Amino acid sequence: MHSSNMLIQFDAIDYRDLGMMVYKEGWRTFLETGPHREPLYPWMIAVSMRVADAVGVSYEYIQKSLQVGILFLSQLLLIMLMRQAKIRDGIIAATILYFGFSPAIVNSAFSLYSEIAAYPAVLLIIAGAWYGWRAIHYERISRVIAGAVLVALAFVWASFVKAIFQYVFLIFIIPFAIPLIEALFRKNTKKTFKAAVFIGIVSAVFMFPVISYRYANKFFNGNFEFTTRYDQNFFGAVAQRTDPLPPALFWAHLASVPGGGVCRVFFSEEICQDCEFSGMDLRKSTELSVFLKENQVEVLGAERTQKILSRAVEKISRNSLQYFFLTAIETLKMAFWESAQIGFVAYPAPLKHLFDYALFKNGIRFVLALLTYFSLFYLTVRVYRYRSKLFDFGAEEGIRIQTVFFILLLIAIYTVLYALYPILTRFALPIVALYLLCIAFTLETILGKAGKTVPV
Repeated sequence: MHSSNMLIQFDAIDYRDLGMMVYKEGWRTFLETGPHREPLYPWMIAVSMRVADAVGVSYEYIQKSLQVGILFLSQLLLIMLMRQAKIRDGIIAATILYFGFSPAIVNSAFSLYSEIAAYPAVLLIIAGAWYGWRAIHYERISRVIAGAVLVALAFVWASFVKAIFQYVFLIFIIPFAIPLIEALFRKNTKKTFKAAVFIGIVSAVFMFPVISYRYANKFFNGNFEFTTRYDQNFFGAVAQRTDPLPPALFWAHLASVPGGGVCRVFFSEEICQDCEFSGMDLRKSTELSVFLKENQVEVLGAERTQKILSRAVEKISRNSLQYFFLTAIETLKMAFWESAQIGFVAYPAPLKHLFDYALFKNGIRFVLALLTYFSLFYLTVRVYRYRSKLFDFGAEEGIRIQTVFFILLLIAIYTVLYALYPILTRFALPIVALYLLCIAFTLETILGKAGKTVPV
């Protein structure tokens, strides 16, 4: 762990400072000066700082050790999900090996960014969703309760790392209303009860800590919010996608899908920045600032957020076709998750030389993107084709179809919600394990066809 050093820059500075605040001044100060970023990762940093002071080492060493532990836990959960779906050992081994050596994943383990803290939670969501789905249809009420609690707590964990999972949750649980509606029509009292119990428990267990944290912010700083930035960033993205779109900027948006480096091969730095995250930031600091000043809105609060969002919706209504087209283009960036150039980590010279080698860094990014796109398309078609297996609990065909369904659902919701903002490579990292699961399921299907294996 001494070989790779954290580079404390950009958002990492904020995470470090918030961790120091929690460690030195406590949660009261954190809340009174908020709303801040999601609290779980700053708490992890505070724990690392406390342990580091106790044993006399750098907190970065403790933090990296903790994050490597999270990576190991994620690998165990990956193995569990693949074994549950009867994936062959060779594919499991290759998947776990790549997850441990992927440049993007390794970067997240050794950088001071929060994404890695969500890895196990995302995998637990899938495990809990499959377990709860099976229990509603097939098993006793105690297992329904266990599945609901697991899904809820996993979403709480993920939301306290990335607040967007609050909204992912609201859409993700919709399919669990299907057995409830079906059972009501069929007058199946037992299934109706189990489905209602699942939805009730998962909602209550999830909402209680999330709403409580919002109320804590309301009490200490006057804002019934989980975190900040989302309203301003949304406005900036809307302005970016509804402003006049000359041909060069249109093509730059398309060229930026594989990454900023591709865009800069064909277009100027200024044009490429205009369709990336910095373009959103620019509009947020100029157009939004002017709007807030003109409307005499200067402090945080519900009124300010409402006015920002209302203005953003108004801009969408004026140029909705262009907005939704560019937002659809943005979703394509999420599959380009692999990268040897994310930054935030100072690697030893041999590794840096490898990661800087154009053929390696570009090749691995495009190969993994193609595998990701192919597996998502392939599995979507398979799940639709064999959708009846969503209710088959007697064989491994059903296990695979059900697991893949929840994986695809979570990926789709997460991607669409994040596409409301400009997507950076690291935003995809919390769902990388799901991408690798998709690739593993696809390989298992293709390799197993000759042996008359299952549909997925």
